Amino acid sequence: MMAGLITIASIAVGQNMISVVFGIIFWFMVLIPARKITKSDPLMRPVFFASLHFKQKYFPPHSHVLANNQLNYKAVMTKSGMKY
Repeated sequence: MMAGLITIASIAVGQNMISVVFGIIFWFMVLIPARKITKSDPLMRPVFFASLHFKQKYFPPHSHVLANNQLNYKAVMTKSGMKY
């Protein structure tokens, strides 16, 4: 969809033959690989949208597994085990 929007916008803004040719070339450069990706894994679309739903907005940095991150996480890994 984004490729179509870029194509239409470039044709509408440019309004000359060069922008029309560029838009058509860009459209096919995006469309052909997108179709190949869709044929190789048709279930990727629902998985991708599910990953967007569960995506963490910010991943706070930490130095290692045993770091004390009590402010950022519910559970902390210690030498004796998980601390909740």
